[in-house]
Amino acid sequence: MKHPVVGGRSPTQQRALVIGAGLAGLLAARVLLDHFASVAVIGRCRPSDNRPPGHVLSVGAFRALERLFPGIGAELALIGAPSVDWTADCPALLPAGWAPRFPSGLLTRAVSGDGLAQTVRRRLTEYGGDRLELRDGVHAAGLLWQDGRVTGARLVVETADDDSPTLIAVSADFVVFAGGQSSQPADWLAQAGCPAPAQTVISAPQAYSVGLFRRPASADPAWRALLIVPAAGRPGALLHPLEGQRWAITLAPPAGATPPADLDALLTLVRDLPTPAVYDALRAAEPLEPVRVWAHAGSRAAAYHRVGNWPDGLAITGDAVCALNPAYGHGLAAAALSALAFAAALSEQRRAFPNGALDGLGQRAQSAQAAAL
Repeated sequence: MKHPVVGGRSPTQQRALVIGAGLAGLLAARVLLDHFASVAVIGRCRPSDNRPPGHVLSVGAFRALERLFPGIGAELALIGAPSVDWTADCPALLPAGWAPRFPSGLLTRAVSGDGLAQTVRRRLTEYGGDRLELRDGVHAAGLLWQDGRVTGARLVVETADDDSPTLIAVSADFVVFAGGQSSQPADWLAQAGCPAPAQTVISAPQAYSVGLFRRPASADPAWRALLIVPAAGRPGALLHPLEGQRWAITLAPPAGATPPADLDALLTLVRDLPTPAVYDALRAAEPLEPVRVWAHAGSRAAAYHRVGNWPDGLAITGDAVCALNPAYGHGLAAAALSALAFAAALSEQRRAFPNGALDGLGQRAQSAQAAAL
């Protein structure tokens, strides 16, 4: 069966729109650039206080980023992001005692959220050139529909006068929602008659304290990071390096306890850790920002790949599909692996329909993403 080219447009004319300018949206834009004539990314690109001070990239996330942006590890090294071999450079105190240390070759980089986002945006901009448009201060208010197919989005353009934003309609041959944990995509699908996706929730409410410190120039510990796994009745912590001679700490209080919200209270709880190593490191370090309490309710996955009557022209990715407890450090890995799965789905679509038809691409992308995660 021959599928018509959507709107009579070949792949050399097709335009994609990404809703969400976080890392999931930027990585989605990277793979879309291989298959669409132009890609626009819209969303607020400002730093958020509701995120940890840095990313401890998992091995899977680091390798996936290298596939999407070859050489990005070297670029992160140039901005000072330290490498960490997690079995050799990070002593780990488990409930049963210290874990053995040995070289594993499982190298990653520890990098601040701003450092990683700026590096990815720079690489994406270089890759896309004039085929890429990044628009800050714009968010989506809804989707455009025609005959059951998504054909673009209604966007709100923020102005200096927040009371009078501008509403515009932007057409696109394919729309990817990567706008974080939001009910928007489910609500938009419901308006089109699609059922709500089944939700899997792992409820593990936990609050953490996070802090950022300047590493003393005289500090030369025999480690690059420290991990204290929490046990019954005792706190846990991860202290890891960042570029700019900084240390970031994530401190978990004992179950049921309130996490400290200021420096004195944080250091008091750090002294209760079963090893003095973390306290000895931080007591001479310079605090760079106020201690923040960071709460997370657990992990959640939405089975969009099982929604019947999936509309053409739409895919959903990022935290809207799979939001993991960020304490485990796998959120970026999920975003990067989703992007690679999306790339495979796009390549399969183009092989199946060399005339550029996009019929079924959204469902294909959701299924590939679910298999990857």
